[in-house]
Amino acid sequence: MADESPEPSEVADGDVVRSTVTHLLGLTCVLAVIAAVSGFVLWDRWVNIPAERVLPFAVTWWGSALAAGGFLIGLFGAVAIPFDIVFPQYLVLSRDALQVVNTRRSGPAVIVEIPFGNVTQVARVRSSGGNQVTYVTLTLSDATDPDTYFAPGEVTRLAERDGAYTVPIPNGFDGEALAARVEKRVRKAKRSAGE
Repeated sequence: MADESPEPSEVADGDVVRSTVTHLLGLTCVLAVIAAVSGFVLWDRWVNIPAERVLPFAVTWWGSALAAGGFLIGLFGAVAIPFDIVFPQYLVLSRDALQVVNTRRSGPAVIVEIPFGNVTQVARVRSSGGNQVTYVTLTLSDATDPDTYFAPGEVTRLAERDGAYTVPIPNGFDGEALAARVEKRVRKAKRSAGE
């Protein structure tokens, strides 16, 4: 498996690719609406007296359980996602590697580093309509490459399929533009390595 040593790489000099805040704001709003609707259903079922219920239907116990789950998920997401806006992840495309960087109060920290020479394929995963790239995955030629780094807990990003390891790049980036930039750097790394 890739290097999981506690010594992270330094943030490299290179092109910084920031995630789109509108993506995170939209997701926060959707989750807040889910929490509000689910909370209203729970309030109407458990707090309101039967004669004054607002909903035109009766909510059963399993409907209440679903509403409770929706409320908790929506509330957690609506509270947790703004932290991604305040402390966002960003990508650094250096001359030799792609880095996923977390920003923290103590400063930026590299959580994933993949040398372009270790990438065999850049795949675009499209939305259900097929016209928009939702996210990008990188296929690694060697998951045990000593220059490939995953912070503890981040190695779960690796997915094995048919003996190859793929790494999804986090959502929130312009997928098509990112894929093109990474492909260009992978080709350059292959040329300089003489492949």
